[in-house]
Amino acid sequence: MNLPEANDDLLRDATAWVAITAGRAELRLSGEPLRGHPALRFDFDFRDAGGFVVARREVQRQLPESYRVRLRLRAEGAINDLELKFSDAHKRHVRRRVLKRATRGSRWRTIEISGEEIEYAWGESGGGALRELGVIEFAIVAGDGGKGSVWIKDLQIIDSPAAAAVLCSASSQTEGHHASQALETAGWQARADDAAPWLQLDVSHEQRYGGLIIDWRERAPPQGFRLRSSSDGHRWQTLYATAT
Repeated sequence: MNLPEANDDLLRDATAWVAITAGRAELRLSGEPLRGHPALRFDFDFRDAGGFVVARREVQRQLPESYRVRLRLRAEGAINDLELKFSDAHKRHVRRRVLKRATRGSRWRTIEISGEEIEYAWGESGGGALRELGVIEFAIVAGDGGKGSVWIKDLQIIDSPAAAAVLCSASSQTEGHHASQALETAGWQARADDAAPWLQLDVSHEQRYGGLIIDWRERAPPQGFRLRSSSDGHRWQTLYATAT
């Protein structure tokens, strides 16, 4: 589910966002409705110097134990880094995610960041989980410098439920090495006469993973296989493939 007040309302009132600048940099914030969705527009100018500009908004809400941030972004002009910062109201716990050269491309693109990727940056708390969200900041940090515009819309903080049990199925299996044992010590093994073996892991809902480790059983060389994913079980995308 999406957290209450965590979506379009954060962008609907542009006056709730405060512009902060460093050095000679300039920033103007404004609201711009785009196809029925409110967008926050940043018009920045680093005036041939470095520094940063920040859009800051105070909020009051609880963060779930596991969450992800999703937004849509487009930009025109100079290419610079974008930082997302979450903190408590008193900035005793500040978390940050830096998106390198993010202000590029005039087409809308979706950016999704897991809560784990918004890492502890500084503060008296010394780390741990941030449970009370008091401030959201978007900072444009000079890379190329220059001037340009950035639009952000569809900002969401999404509760990520705990991982459900994984359902395993396979093209075939052998005694003591069933598909249901694929994630256990015994592991899965296809029959010797299975010409095109496959193993499928169904996690029932969308999850974010940092990687996959495959422990091959004996006489199963790590070659000639493909790793594919699907959101509906019908259309598949190849993520990795080896030579046969």
